[in-house]
Amino acid sequence: MHGPYHENIRQLVDSSYYYDRIKEKIRKINTKAKEIEITVNPQIAESVIGYKRENIEKIKNTYNLEVKIKQNLKVKGKKMDVKVTKTYKEFADDDENMVRRK
Repeated sequence: MHGPYHENIRQLVDSSYYYDRIKEKIRKINTKAKEIEITVNPQIAESVIGYKRENIEKIKNTYNLEVKIKQNLKVKGKKMDVKVTKTYKEFADDDENMVRRK
């Protein structure tokens, strides 16, 4: 075989595909999210997370988001559900409540 070779080329390609899909879904979120949860079928979870967790790290660094991956057999095929689990307003409210308790 000639040319560039990577033993995990399939995972790299799949990871890039899912990263692009996640970016599209994040851009459609109309709120200042602090944390998101991505629910996927276990068969694609590794590709969604990315090679060496690359997709998760890129999302954290690019969008300043915490990311949770949830696996669910009820999610079919390559579908994924991205939902906001915490917004900055909720985060600020939590901090304010903790200050009040002290």
